[in-house]
Amino acid sequence: MQRNRNLLLLLIILFQLPSVALSANPHSPLTEAQSSQIYFEENRGQFEEGIAYQSFVNGIQVRFLDAGISYAMIHEVDVPTPEKYKKYENYRWAGEREPNHEALVWNTRFVGISDQTRLSGQEQMPGEINYIKGDVSGKWVKNAHRFRELWYYSLYEGIDLRYYGTDEQQIKYDFILKPYADIDQIRMQTEGVVGIELNAAGECIIHTLWGTVTDAAPYAWQLVNGEKNEVQVRYSLGDENTFGFSISGYYDPSLPLVIDPLTLNWSTFLHASTSDDYVIAVNRDSLDYVYMTGYTKSLAFPITPGVYQNIYGGGIDCFVTKMDPNGVGLIFSTYVGGSDWELPYAIGVTQSNEPIISGFMNSNNYPVTPGALQLASGGGLSEGFVTKLSADGADVIYSSYFGGIDRDYIYDMVLGPAGEAYLTGYTLSYDFPLTTGSYSNTLGGNGDIFVAKLNSDGNALTYSTLISGTNYDIANTIAINSDGEAFVAGNTGSSDLPASGSVLQSSPNFSGPGMPEDAFILKLSADGSALKYLTYLGGSDSDVVYGLVINSNDEVFVTGVTFSANYPVSATAYQTGPCPGFGMGDLFVTRLDNTASAIIYSTYLGGSDVDFCKSIRINNANEAHILGATRSSDFPVTTGSAGYTAMYDITLSVLSDNGSSILHSAMYGGSYNEYPRASGSLYLKGNRMTVGITTHSPDMPMTAGTFQGVKTNGTADAPWVATVEVGTVLPVLMASVTAKWEKDKRHTTVHWQVNGEKSPLTFFVERKTAEGFWTEIGRKEGNPAGSGEYFFRDEESVRMAGKWLFYRISYQTEEGDRYISGIAQVLIPEENAVSLSVFPNPAADLLKIEGSFPPGQVAQLEIVNMAGQAVYRNTQITEDMVRQLNISSWASGFYYVKLSVSGQSPVVERLLVE
Repeated sequence: MQRNRNLLLLLIILFQLPSVALSANPHSPLTEAQSSQIYFEENRGQFEEGIAYQSFVNGIQVRFLDAGISYAMIHEVDVPTPEKYKKYENYRWAGEREPNHEALVWNTRFVGISDQTRLSGQEQMPGEINYIKGDVSGKWVKNAHRFRELWYYSLYEGIDLRYYGTDEQQIKYDFILKPYADIDQIRMQTEGVVGIELNAAGECIIHTLWGTVTDAAPYAWQLVNGEKNEVQVRYSLGDENTFGFSISGYYDPSLPLVIDPLTLNWSTFLHASTSDDYVIAVNRDSLDYVYMTGYTKSLAFPITPGVYQNIYGGGIDCFVTKMDPNGVGLIFSTYVGGSDWELPYAIGVTQSNEPIISGFMNSNNYPVTPGALQLASGGGLSEGFVTKLSADGADVIYSSYFGGIDRDYIYDMVLGPAGEAYLTGYTLSYDFPLTTGSYSNTLGGNGDIFVAKLNSDGNALTYSTLISGTNYDIANTIAINSDGEAFVAGNTGSSDLPASGSVLQSSPNFSGPGMPEDAFILKLSADGSALKYLTYLGGSDSDVVYGLVINSNDEVFVTGVTFSANYPVSATAYQTGPCPGFGMGDLFVTRLDNTASAIIYSTYLGGSDVDFCKSIRINNANEAHILGATRSSDFPVTTGSAGYTAMYDITLSVLSDNGSSILHSAMYGGSYNEYPRASGSLYLKGNRMTVGITTHSPDMPMTAGTFQGVKTNGTADAPWVATVEVGTVLPVLMASVTAKWEKDKRHTTVHWQVNGEKSPLTFFVERKTAEGFWTEIGRKEGNPAGSGEYFFRDEESVRMAGKWLFYRISYQTEEGDRYISGIAQVLIPEENAVSLSVFPNPAADLLKIEGSFPPGQVAQLEIVNMAGQAVYRNTQITEDMVRQLNISSWASGFYYVKLSVSGQSPVVERLLVE
């Protein structure tokens, strides 16, 4: 094992390891560096001379030098057994020969940098790293620190460069230009690559011997009178593989400028080699694993061993797939289906990481479980279904039909905190399963809305109700609030839906020559017994809501398609009227107050050809993220973003919280059609969108190293799953903040540092819990000139034992400009709690273990390998334990570190030894 480690180290030393690709995320209310596991470790002699800091990202070693970046990917190479050793291949020891490796290395060098450049780690992380190797103590390295951010201050005159990690374990960066800084100074030269080029979308393509690396088109902005002002910026290529940036539009040189390239983090296909396959909905769990569902007609869809159904059932089958957070590998993938057809329309994930899918189908032998709500089909041409799988995909926990004698369609589902499934769609069945005491049990016209709540065991309905008029009424999307009240939206041809007079639109507006239908939005009580409100929404022609989301104040955001020239819009909307020639339909985005009685904003969004959408999500800043598709070459996109390619392209747009501007908008596509299918095709966390769309294009934008980088079924339908970073635009962060629990003093100390402000400052200290809102907890007057360091003691934090607390600093200048810092987080320990931490993890040589438990107790620390054998045990551990272990001789693999205290449950951490 030790020989293997030395071989890998030798390969790394032989090659100078270069560069990170241009990929940055605009600042958001929750600074990603605070939640990322990426860190930048200072070099105190443990790394090669010339390296200032080093990071390790997804199997890639990144070294930060004074004038550039070194980046290397190491692969293990499977070399055939030499002929003379083949006769020993059946013996166990013969398979333990040294692996062979190869490295791909390239550099990015900053050309012509300032002699004032200063490289500095910021946001120091807790703990220290010690390297105690060999028997000469003078060569040992101790107390190396790790940092969340790395800054090249004054890289060029008036220009700083910030590196930081994301919660997807990537490194990103921002160039920050101070007033009157010259952007032409920025020149970066790639070394060790085949070549670089720019494509039509403005992306920088780096060609290497192992494929291509794509740097997203840059995005730049300034703050003008408190409002974001986009600046047109693009890459510019020079000689000898150099590139930089150039500004092609107006900007104010007296204001700071931030260049933030948008990032296609990763993308992958998921399909068989021949047939059509479709992805319908995506989701993620608390650990960021990606879940997706769709349908396939293939006997050879990517299915993993040991799953619930590894054989194609016939007709059209559902698939349920769990993928790792970076799109590299499948955790599991299974069919779910009978001998006819099934179409899933939604996927949810319980707190125990169990996926639940729902949709509709026509199989009379769909797999159901004993004791489920409905064990047999009601006999209709289409019938709903709900199926819950185990967390490993190996079994079905429950599975049920859901419908009556006619047609029934489940179009959306959302899960409650205990795994209850809230379902909506529409039905034509007079015997649709309903419950006593619900709002309505009366079937109305040509298809009625239904809303149902299925318990977490899948064997009983908490409620099931109809909402109907005398014509058709179709529900497309559902959301719930913290009280369990359901919000539902869709489209209706009924003029007599039960709308109250206090809502925005109590009667329909449809009267045009097209499809006579309006959108609707309704809110149902938590027990399903009362309709709290229902409003129409639309103009004189056809209007349909496909996506709905609510914020913490129960304000409703909806998106859909309108054919109405008089769709209701707000005066300050981004687009107050339809695009000329919009006869094929425009998108709309509307935000209503929490009583559905007033519009907060409402806007068109579209080009001159066909535009449609399926999903909407919001971030903590109430910025609406919309996923759609367009055939309009003039669909609005932001500066530097990808534009129209061909036929139908995917659109990803982000609106400001007041609907007056587009923060980001881009198109993704290939030579053929791309389109989303359902409300669940978009998942949002922070400002990172995960999308699941279906494409015909073999030339979709792809990233290297993901599960399936090449489309192998020609121009047939195939799932394309991708994660795209966009961000909220805030002022340049000019204050850093840390927070620490002071055990002896029993309070939290907040420390922050400000650089460069020359006017008097008032600092506002703000705090929130994970589930709460930002609250001001104190103020401090700042230093009237230059930089300063400040402290604040939060005495009240002691009352919040067991909670994560988040702190930030905002401050206001004499001119009234307000700035917001990054975010610091601290866990307030519970009284007499047992805690355990191990780092680094993964570890290779030295392991540091820290723990604490109630005073006066005796604890045992034990480390066991995967075979259950103890490799370390200490039975005399006392309070405030710190242990350092040399593990250089341990075999690679997973271990479990367990701290046991009498009378309390043990705490266990998993450790990976490399």
